[in-house]
Amino acid sequence: MQMLRKDLQGDDTSQRLMDIAVREATRLDAIITEFLQYARPPALNLAEHDLNKFLAETLDLVQHEARVRKNIRIVTTLAAGSLDRQVDQDQMKQVFWNLAANAFDAMPQGGQLTIATGCWAIDVGGRKGDVVEISFQDTGEGIPKANLDKIFLPFFTTKKQGSGLGLAAVHRIVDLHGGWIKVESREREGSRFVVCLPHSAEAGLRLRYEGREPWKRF
Repeated sequence: MQMLRKDLQGDDTSQRLMDIAVREATRLDAIITEFLQYARPPALNLAEHDLNKFLAETLDLVQHEARVRKNIRIVTTLAAGSLDRQVDQDQMKQVFWNLAANAFDAMPQGGQLTIATGCWAIDVGGRKGDVVEISFQDTGEGIPKANLDKIFLPFFTTKKQGSGLGLAAVHRIVDLHGGWIKVESREREGSRFVVCLPHSAEAGLRLRYEGREPWKRF
């Protein structure tokens, strides 16, 4: 279609229809790619990484995307020192990108995205450990209470152009790492997504399934 579009001569209607066809083909390709990534996630390539460091690398892409959006401001508050965790760097970068893109979509008229990191000591059923939190807080439209339990379901979306797979992929990747996600949102007051990561997937499973809520801070 791209080659045919170049050969069109002077026919505005045909040119416009061809442009639509190329754009739709690109959109469908993106949806299929998202679906395949969700349905067949690659095996984790785990290694020790400083979350602050590669979050900062992802922020370069996020800042570029913010510049092409309308009146978007990004504020970062990163914890001092390194936040080392056993993670798949590429998949976790996808998590950060998806959460940032989701925040941008929630602020069509502009707003502020605040990205912060921290580390908290926790105690669950006598098992002590620490959990790194990476939060994405926007000042956008917020999520209706009735939708909060649905946002991580595959294909659930309220966006006209959304596939409903972005947050589903985020949930799956974080789950594979033994982590979990907290969501706080009110309509017209924005949303806050918090990715919680234990040191390893095994540690996360112990914290998640024993005793009290794993996100309780001590």
